[in-house]
Amino acid sequence: MNYEDFFDEDEVMTYKRVKRGTMILARVARDIAADMVQGTIYGSGKEFVHTTQGMFRLAMAENSDNSTEQIAHTEMGAVTIIMGSRYQMRQFFKGHGLNSTRAYNEWYRRVQQVMSGVTV
Repeated sequence: MNYEDFFDEDEVMTYKRVKRGTMILARVARDIAADMVQGTIYGSGKEFVHTTQGMFRLAMAENSDNSTEQIAHTEMGAVTIIMGSRYQMRQFFKGHGLNSTRAYNEWYRRVQQVMSGVTV
């Protein structure tokens, strides 16, 4: 079964473009946040951010993981941070010794700058 079986070609292409863009946005935002807190992202899996403060799962939205994945991440010791939440991102930066508002604004600006040059 394929999307094309139920939706016209334009709708499928729009969906694929949005999905691809969302994945690129998540990767860019995670990479920049990790850089700002001097964290490390290892090349496989869910791309957890490892810092001196612990291991973090930076997700775009609350529903990024199903409940089984959420439980597994918790058991692994990962703290989930929702990048779409201004409050959670500010707390993440503050927990790493940065000025929360200044760091959030810098992170957001850098993400915008990178994404402005991305074609999906």
